[in-house]
Amino acid sequence: MKVIHFTRYLKKYRVWLHDKSYSALKNYDIEYFVFYSNEGGQSNRADNGHSKNSKEVKVFEFKIKSICLNIQMINFKFINADLVIITQASSNLTNLIIILLRYMGIIKRIAFWGHSKNYQGEKNYIREYIKSKYSLLCDWWFVYTDDGRNNLIKIGFPDGKITVLNNTPDTYKISNYISYKKNLNNKCNKVRAVFIGSIYPGKDIEFILNAGIIMSNIIDNFELSIVGGGDNLEYFSKKYNYDFIKFCGPLFDEAKFQLLSTCKVMLLPKLVNLSVVDSFYFGVPIVTTLSTGHGPEFSYLTNLYNSIILSSDITPEKYAEAVQNLLLNNKLYNKIKRNCELDSDKYTSEKMLNAYITGIISCINNK
Repeated sequence: MKVIHFTRYLKKYRVWLHDKSYSALKNYDIEYFVFYSNEGGQSNRADNGHSKNSKEVKVFEFKIKSICLNIQMINFKFINADLVIITQASSNLTNLIIILLRYMGIIKRIAFWGHSKNYQGEKNYIREYIKSKYSLLCDWWFVYTDDGRNNLIKIGFPDGKITVLNNTPDTYKISNYISYKKNLNNKCNKVRAVFIGSIYPGKDIEFILNAGIIMSNIIDNFELSIVGGGDNLEYFSKKYNYDFIKFCGPLFDEAKFQLLSTCKVMLLPKLVNLSVVDSFYFGVPIVTTLSTGHGPEFSYLTNLYNSIILSSDITPEKYAEAVQNLLLNNKLYNKIKRNCELDSDKYTSEKMLNAYITGIISCINNK
């Protein structure tokens, strides 16, 4: 049998899943292939990856007015595939070809992978309606979170054909670091806050930097570490050239883990992402807002339990005060930190991998 995972980008944080899936599916006599296109678009980012039995394919990008579209090349491997898993993205026109091949019987089954709804940006109800109908054009769904599952059920997709992945990064590496490095002296004489994410305007990075300036005036020994790359990194590092702001660039694996082990709080006011899981494993509470721009992993957070969630219209001044209040309230801080560490057990690579493999087998065996 043959299973293909077809994705626009293959990032480092996802390589572990494909490598382990390749090995695990061999036990079921299933060949597992990954096709991706890291060129163009986000290709300038340092987090592009490559996995076992994966192949980079050509992609063509173009715009119709303000809409960015792309076409990725597919090859003979797709013919008679038992399952092709595609990212739910209407911008990738190759998806339409794969759906057509499914209904022609050239591909046996297709599954969608992803959010199931738009979490970021302004709501466009016509686009959301089209996306909801498009989301029904598959045999199975691999959805990131329970919130995404609830959305699929709401639009009429059968619950028995949905696999909830509980999206995580490579927690094997995180756990190994924590196990082997826990006796190291990682104490820091700074009150260190951290932002992790790509540096571009959509992240509202200036909100964080302006709030950081205020925090430096009201929190003793404050330091802000900005982790991530992007087209705007050089611009912001020059504009906000302060001793207490450290632009670290992209950090991965041990370099990132070492930094996180010295941090007190994570600042993600406008766009919560997979860094939620880092927050849990290292016991670094997130301070965020009810902004509409978050990723699906925002649903992992509960206000005053494992995070602080503020109103969406909060100012940098009020945000800085909220961070200060959390750090001064030892009882609340220690409670949130403890709950973060407890919640880390819910979001593990092992559980995500098992859900993925089980979903693939169930989909193939589904009549």
